[in-house]
Amino acid sequence: MSWKKFLMLMVIGLILLNFGGILQAEEQPAVRKMGVKVYFLRVELVPVTRIITIPETKEVARVALLELLKGPTEEEKKLGLISLIPADTQLLSIEIDREQKAAFPEITNRLLNEEVGTELLKKNWPAISLANLQIGRTLQQFETVDGVAIICRKPNGETLLLGIAQVSEDE
Repeated sequence: MSWKKFLMLMVIGLILLNFGGILQAEEQPAVRKMGVKVYFLRVELVPVTRIITIPETKEVARVALLELLKGPTEEEKKLGLISLIPADTQLLSIEIDREQKAAFPEITNRLLNEEVGTELLKKNWPAISLANLQIGRTLQQFETVDGVAIICRKPNGETLLLGIAQVSEDE
């Protein structure tokens, strides 16, 4: 092979490699910053906007819930905001059914770490209801979610439907 053919093949190879690099770079999801609302309590539900950085994927609902589970910041606490979601609550998963416009977050919750009995649920029902509302409103800010069914996983692996939050637009 002559050096001209070799040089020509090298140039073509480098061009192809460069185009391959461009194509690979375009496949990476874009990253963006956006504001999401998380809902805390101060006599009533109060939305707080947090700026998050996420890839442009379906992860925004998950990231918004993780922000909510962090609880109010020190500044937000000074404004009197509280959360009735226990501090050690973890988000295990979240599924969104776009056809039904429903979200199904699965969480752990220390209120249910013991055997759940009627008395425990009655005693904690106001707090559980308000915590459900915080989660529901946080997810319902997204156009793909109208209803939220919160699933709680107990330590023994069983799941319990903790609550359903559906808020009409005029509330």
